[in-house]
Amino acid sequence: MHLDELKDELTTLADEMTPFAGNVEALRRRERRRHVVTSAIAATLAVCLGLAAVAVIAHHTSGKIHVAGVPSKEVPSDEITHIDAIVVPATPEAKLVLDSSPLVERYALVHRSDRSSGSLRFVPNVGLCALQTNDGYAVDASTPGTDIHDGLQRALGARATAYDASATNLGVDLEIFMRVGVAPEYASAVLYALRRDPDVRSVRYVTTTDAYAVFKKDFSDQPALVERTKPSDLPESLRVILRPNRPVGSVRQRYAHSEGVDTIITNSVPTLFDPARSPKFPGTPVSPCAKP
Repeated sequence: MHLDELKDELTTLADEMTPFAGNVEALRRRERRRHVVTSAIAATLAVCLGLAAVAVIAHHTSGKIHVAGVPSKEVPSDEITHIDAIVVPATPEAKLVLDSSPLVERYALVHRSDRSSGSLRFVPNVGLCALQTNDGYAVDASTPGTDIHDGLQRALGARATAYDASATNLGVDLEIFMRVGVAPEYASAVLYALRRDPDVRSVRYVTTTDAYAVFKKDFSDQPALVERTKPSDLPESLRVILRPNRPVGSVRQRYAHSEGVDTIITNSVPTLFDPARSPKFPGTPVSPCAKP
């Protein structure tokens, strides 16, 4: 086809097309606006992602990780008055579980340390032994006096281990031990007074049968001792959790001379966080975690 014939064909085709009635310039302006808005959104998203990354890095380098919408329940150790569970090791993954769990009221970091002396040595608890070589978290349950370690363990999975602290004197503010063999009514009288004490948040009555079950578990590696011991050889006790900021010393003094009471032990929470504060005993310290 010659050039003149091609020009004639294009002219004919143009004449047959319906003229565009719209505003071409308006379309161009709309397209430019859409391009500007799209670019602005992309830039905003990039900035947000960058800030989020910086925030995560900053929290990570400071030893704390925070997820938006999940406030941290970690507190300084001096705000923990009793401990219901010990979680080891202290990892960012374990921290996220504790922050999101409804079972947890608050928790504090426990640094690994030797625990060869002090009152804790008399209770060979595996959670305390785990803290010999790893940092962990001391956990205060949202409902006092309950065993939360099973629920925490399900949530933690293989990321960390949750140990029961209720068998130690960490899980209560004070424990009132009755004299061995004392008549049951004496323990009942103290229990009645505690339940009406305005300083007391909760109290649990531990029978000799309950005490023996704990004794068998704690000293399972000494079967001869367990076999020689009967439930009647152990005292009844009352495990007491106080209301926040109530004076442990004055409550202890209030019941120290009650009829049938043998001794009252306050918890060892301060020495858990700082083993150097444990009372010293004569002789060579023996770790409860040492293999016989």
